[in-house]
Amino acid sequence: MSEELKDLPGPWGIPVFGSLLSLTTFKEKTLMKWAEENYGPVFVVRMGSANVVVLNGYEAIQEAMCSKAQVHSGRFEALMFDVYREDRGLFFKQYDHVWEKWRKFAHDGLEHVWETLKITRFLDRVKENRNKFGIKLLGLVDERMDEQRKSQDLVTYFYRGNQQPNAEEREGLAFVLADLIQAGTTTSTAQFLWVLLFLLKNPDSMTRLQEELDTVLSDCDDPVESAITQKYDELNFSRAVLEETFRMRPVAPTGLLHQTLNDTSVMGFKIPQNSAVMPNLWSVHHDKHHWSPDPEVFRPERHLDESGSFKKSNHVVPFGLGWRSCVGPKLVHLNLFAHMVNIFHYYDVKLSPNDVNIDMAGISTTLLNPPPFKVTFNPRRKV
Repeated sequence: MSEELKDLPGPWGIPVFGSLLSLTTFKEKTLMKWAEENYGPVFVVRMGSANVVVLNGYEAIQEAMCSKAQVHSGRFEALMFDVYREDRGLFFKQYDHVWEKWRKFAHDGLEHVWETLKITRFLDRVKENRNKFGIKLLGLVDERMDEQRKSQDLVTYFYRGNQQPNAEEREGLAFVLADLIQAGTTTSTAQFLWVLLFLLKNPDSMTRLQEELDTVLSDCDDPVESAITQKYDELNFSRAVLEETFRMRPVAPTGLLHQTLNDTSVMGFKIPQNSAVMPNLWSVHHDKHHWSPDPEVFRPERHLDESGSFKKSNHVVPFGLGWRSCVGPKLVHLNLFAHMVNIFHYYDVKLSPNDVNIDMAGISTTLLNPPPFKVTFNPRRKV
């Protein structure tokens, strides 16, 4: 451990493993507890062979990821990812000018084409071997170029600015698309299941949601499209439901490890170059002071002002903060919102009697997934 990191508080751990065995499941909760009871918002924890600086609370994470965004925009270099990706793609690639280019492309492209994104026809293949998947995506790139379609997807968006890309650029595009598909589908699926489960466990909230949908969308020819366009600002409680689900169960509560590109500091603590940094978003979403008196209670009303209008909070950050945050938050948010509206506008949904006492803590693996559950759908109106 470097001299600077030795100045940081943190648990001793045990030889070889450090504190890793205490963090195999629900590490976000354990890290928050350590911050509150022992070490404060910035501390260091040994995870196997790596010393990781853990950031807890909005102030520490905002300083590192926003105020000092560039220096914290490196990606922690793990051997598995180095061999697997060879510094390509978007999420596991190290920070450099190539990453900046692809990040800008992905962000601008998703903003531009989110409503007609066609790349989802490959979603059923995301579990294939990564090399095979890359080859298939390269085939898609060539196919889209040959067809010269006018539809707005990410590949055609890419070719508008790159009429004759070289092999390296085509391969780069394929790996970026693979990252977007694999990361976007797994996280979005888990997050939507949390939305469904929280509403099923809170029938008063579900009833209020459906009443709002019935009232606001009553005269719409296409209720779902209207909900994410001209009627969106009127669906205050519906937006609050989604916001509260993001707060209660962010599916990536600690995200991927960052790496400092230079010597820096957070809240007065010195952090040397090449340090692994973990922002614990869970600690922001469950801050006992900010969300007092009931941070562990599902209560969408907390996101409404006195007039009943939706109010956005800077303490709900499911997509992360800074340059390594999600590149397509608008796409993810509206996709989840559209699915929620589509289901609860047209169906009454009930949880299986066998799942009434389901464990709402979830399943902690790489992501925070909801446990398996079964539901029944009864039509409320003609679909």
